[in-house]
Amino acid sequence: MKEEGCFMKLRQRGMHWRQSTVRTRLLILLLVFIVIPLFSAVLVNIVHNKQLLKEEIIQSNQSILETHGYHIGKYIESILSASNMISMDSAILDMLVEDSFSDKYRFIVTNKELTRKLSDVKNYILPGTGEVTVINLRGIVYSTSAKYSTAEYEKVAEQAWFRETIRKSGFIHWFSQDGQYLSMARVIKYGINSSELAVLLIQVKTDEIMINGPLNEKNQIISLIDDQNCILASTDAKLIGRSTERNRLETITGEVRKYQLFEMVQPNWALVMSYSEEQLVQSVSQANQSLYVVMFIFFVLFVVLISLISITITNPIRKLEGYIRQTHNLAARQRIEVSGPKEIHSLLRHFNLMMDRLAESLEHNEEERKKKEAARLQALQAQINPHFLFNTLNMIKWSAYMSEAPNIAEMVSSLGRLLELSINRKGDFLPLNEELEHLKLYMELQQLRFQESIELQVEVPESLLRLQLPKLTLQPIVENAILHGFRNKQGEKNTVFIRVLEEEMQVILQVEDNGLGMEPEQVRHLLTQSEAVDKRRFSGIGLRNVLDRIQLYYGNMYGLSITSEVGRGTLVEIRIPVQHQGGGEYDEADSG
Repeated sequence: MKEEGCFMKLRQRGMHWRQSTVRTRLLILLLVFIVIPLFSAVLVNIVHNKQLLKEEIIQSNQSILETHGYHIGKYIESILSASNMISMDSAILDMLVEDSFSDKYRFIVTNKELTRKLSDVKNYILPGTGEVTVINLRGIVYSTSAKYSTAEYEKVAEQAWFRETIRKSGFIHWFSQDGQYLSMARVIKYGINSSELAVLLIQVKTDEIMINGPLNEKNQIISLIDDQNCILASTDAKLIGRSTERNRLETITGEVRKYQLFEMVQPNWALVMSYSEEQLVQSVSQANQSLYVVMFIFFVLFVVLISLISITITNPIRKLEGYIRQTHNLAARQRIEVSGPKEIHSLLRHFNLMMDRLAESLEHNEEERKKKEAARLQALQAQINPHFLFNTLNMIKWSAYMSEAPNIAEMVSSLGRLLELSINRKGDFLPLNEELEHLKLYMELQQLRFQESIELQVEVPESLLRLQLPKLTLQPIVENAILHGFRNKQGEKNTVFIRVLEEEMQVILQVEDNGLGMEPEQVRHLLTQSEAVDKRRFSGIGLRNVLDRIQLYYGNMYGLSITSEVGRGTLVEIRIPVQHQGGGEYDEADSG
């Protein structure tokens, strides 16, 4: 029974796998063959290598500290030997005790002899570049360094290290001087009463003490700390002179660093090394080269598996592509064989459904087209013949002349010509000269209608008269000036100015009036209000319609702008590209 249950579970899992999506399969393969092995290998390798490298770095750093400690100890021994030799040299003590101030020659000889002895100690006992100075408490200075002289005695005696040395009364005082020297100072005593005779100062270059022994990394810092937790010397000169705990050496940059300590036996000093963990990261990256090889092998295996799976995906898709290329008669409702993984299976099935719906839609659209065509023919048959309309207006015109009503005759004549231009013009564009003719006829009708004197002034270069522009571009703007700009206007004569300019591959059409002008809110309303048929207008369209059509034909970089000031009039500018040469066709057959 248990074996049958296991077999059923395996069978069910096999069915689930066959019905699973491609995405699920890829994720499972990625998890089993890439993610889990790679994660395990990386985790084990990092933990193991990190521990080994940490121990190796600690041992290496400790060895470096011991090497530095040994060399520093040798320096300290040399300094102490020089100190003892000078302090116990009877000739030096006798010269320091001797009162040679009264005898100038004797003073010069004593100074020369004592300086020579100090130079011998410097050259043969002190390591590296060192300086020896003896400061007699009576005010005489003997030194191998040009920095100290008898003339500087008062200034030296005021320094903190000098006072501290006197306070210690014979005990050695170690200190860092100017961040450049590791210095030792002590009081030289003489006689049975051990009276204080002079101060001995021995200096050694700090950088010579700290360079002995190699460093593993450039970011390692080694510092020498005395028994008072003061940094006497360091490979980072910025730290010299600072006070710190032996196990807590902070750097100027405030980085998070590791610390190692080496206690020196004599004197009771310590060497502290601080280093950045970056070296650990670099070491790990070098040790991970073998891991990269393993990752590459798994990657190749994954690519091979993905390639095999992709074949099962791409083959049905290629069949679908070939079928689409060969399908010309959509109404035939052809079918493609459904196969492949779940997603491809679903894709092909929906494609067949789409083809069915598309064929049905085409049939429906064809029926709708036939119905619309029949309705359009009926409307054409029902419309008034333009010749009949023009002949009737012509008859009314001559009747008005015969009735001695010339104003009515002129109005009918202008209306007839206006309707002729409007009805017989096909397409969406017309030349600028015809648009201006259309506009002049409209102005004549308006003057007769309102019995007002409205003057139209036009300035157009002859080269731009054949410029193509959308129908009814200027007329709605002029009509807006008449309906709103000149309404209730008193005094000055009403004038509309039309100018056409060419500027940088653009044509600028300006329509300016000397009307009442508008508030900014009215200007915004004209350009943003939704279009609605205005029964007072000839065409029933407004400025918003003009703006929309210009941007529809030429793009959003072109359009219409309004500049208006109350009491000063309004200027409307239209910008269109000069290279545009579109337009409709004029039906000459219907113009007679």
